[in-house]
Amino acid sequence: MTRTALSTSAAALLFVAACSGGSPSSPSSPAASLDGPSIDGGVVVRPSASLADAGEQEVAIDGDRAMVLKAAPGKGRGQSQGKVVLCHRDGNGYHSIEVSVNAEPAHRAHGDARPGEPIPADPTRQFDSSCGAVSPDAGLVSIRKLTNGQDVSQAPGPSIKVGSAVIWTYVVTNTGNITFSSNVVTDDRGVNVACPKLLLSPGASMTCNGSGVAVAGQYRNVGTVVAVANGVTHTASDASYYFGVTDDASGPKVQLCHRTGNSGYNLISVDSSDEAAHRSHGDAKPGEAVPGNPGRIFTASCAVS
Repeated sequence: MTRTALSTSAAALLFVAACSGGSPSSPSSPAASLDGPSIDGGVVVRPSASLADAGEQEVAIDGDRAMVLKAAPGKGRGQSQGKVVLCHRDGNGYHSIEVSVNAEPAHRAHGDARPGEPIPADPTRQFDSSCGAVSPDAGLVSIRKLTNGQDVSQAPGPSIKVGSAVIWTYVVTNTGNITFSSNVVTDDRGVNVACPKLLLSPGASMTCNGSGVAVAGQYRNVGTVVAVANGVTHTASDASYYFGVTDDASGPKVQLCHRTGNSGYNLISVDSSDEAAHRSHGDAKPGEAVPGNPGRIFTASCAVS
């Protein structure tokens, strides 16, 4: 067995020559044009392998085998230039693997891709963090909109005096597993929405704010977030409401059966914004079940039947 320290190009030349019986210095030797990556120490190289690279390799040659005893400085798997996680296709689907940055193009050529990217075999779907297949819009972003601190999902919403300030809050959350490359929040009624300059990472949230002046009557506006992750656009929207009232007017009314001190009920009319407070004290609408006695029903006059 011969053991020597050579430049990698020389090692490749000597190795091929030793395997083929040729001369290391022969101009016609196929080693003269070989190229490829450095090889770690301890790796057995066959005649078809290439050792060409900058730096030096310590090589042991024995018949048709060559052992790289010492990799070139700064080279080899133990000192890779970085790793990436890919969703790798196998006979049963995809699973997560870690490969070197240099090996990524070869894996992509065979149908691999990173988590969060479209699936090469089905671009209508993308990989999640565990390499499962999901729809691009499968809950990767959410938005929650509040009016004066209230989460109002249906009309009429709170009664606000005309001319009073209205504050809208937009809470945006990255519910996916890929950091956004952009995220923009808008309002369909032209409200100027101010947001922190953040690119949301998985699980992170940000709070944006907008303001305006209450107008008369029923008001509805919708906040929308548009986020981009790995070139795929994701959107979510949420509506909120209020009812603008003047000094001589009140908001929408509802009729409730209101409990009195003698355990009876009277029919009263209250602002719809006050309904929840009355219900928490045992009131209900005519035709509904009597709170605490679901077997009984209120009549139109709040008698119990």
